Amino acid sequence: MRSKHVILFVACLITFLPVSAAANGACNVQVTKDYVKATAKCSDGTSGYYYHTAKFKNYCPHCHKYGTLTFNPKGTVEGEWTCKACDADYCAADGKEKMSGSKYYLSKLS
Repeated sequence: MRSKHVILFVACLITFLPVSAAANGACNVQVTKDYVKATAKCSDGTSGYYYHTAKFKNYCPHCHKYGTLTFNPKGTVEGEWTCKACDADYCAADGKEKMSGSKYYLSKLS
């Protein structure tokens, strides 16, 4: 019976540990219909690799849809905002779209 518990425990570690470690840099994540907010490290290389707390309008400037931003569904190390409608990815720290050459930014709120 004990070996079954050990096997189950190891299986849980293998399954869930990579997911929980994927966003090791992000915390205080908040998502509402109006805004998204998180404390995360910059993942696009423009704002320094240290913690930033940023709050943005829950609006995707790429596809012009409201309420579509979700936090880190792809499991990036720093965390990111992703639009559920068009799959655009934005840095959680400064809101810049992570596609090379893109000029899109999430709208910052105070």
